[in-house]
Amino acid sequence: MPDPNWTSQYNFSTTPENNGFTRVLHGSPDINLVMTGQTANRRIEIDSTSGSAVFLLSNVPSLNITQGATVESLVSVNGAGDAGYELTFQGTFFGVQVYQNKITIVVNDGNGPQEFVTDSNATDTIVRATVSPSSILNVYRNGVLIATKAMPASSSQLPRVLFWGEDGGIQTFKSLKFYIGGPVAP
Repeated sequence: MPDPNWTSQYNFSTTPENNGFTRVLHGSPDINLVMTGQTANRRIEIDSTSGSAVFLLSNVPSLNITQGATVESLVSVNGAGDAGYELTFQGTFFGVQVYQNKITIVVNDGNGPQEFVTDSNATDTIVRATVSPSSILNVYRNGVLIATKAMPASSSQLPRVLFWGEDGGIQTFKSLKFYIGGPVAP
C-alpha cells in the first residue's frame, strides 16, 4: 500500500522545537542533533546513559480514534534502554518501545506491556504502528506484522504525540512521521 500524505513529518534539518515539539529532559542526557549534510544522514542521537529525553508534540490535529492513525519511525538502539513513541487519542493510547533485541507494545488494557523478541534493532529499523477506527493496533517491523492488539477505551483526554530515548544506551531517530485518517499498512 502506498504511503499516505503524512499529517506531520519531522524535519531533521531543524531543531525539535522548530518542529513543534517541547523537549523534556530527565537527568542529563547527551543529545546530538545532526541537521546538515545529506538528508539520509540527518538524525537525533540520544545518549541516555545519564538521563532520558522526551519530545512532546501536544498541538496536534484532533486525535480521535474513530479516524484511525499511522505512525512510523526509522530508529536504531544500541545498548540498554529504548527508543519509542506514543500516540494519545481522546479516549485511548498506545506506546511502542524499541530495544536492541525486542519491541514492546503498551496499551491501556490492564495486561501490562507485551514483548516481541526481534533480530537486532542496532541498525536502522522501520517501526510502523497503525490504528484502525475500530481500535485495532497493528505493529510492523521492517514491513512485517509482529503484533495485533485491541485497544480499549480509557479516560485519556489530552491528544498528543511524543517520542523518546531513555534508560541507557544510544537511541537514534532518522525519521518520525504520523498520519491522522486511518491505518496504512507498509
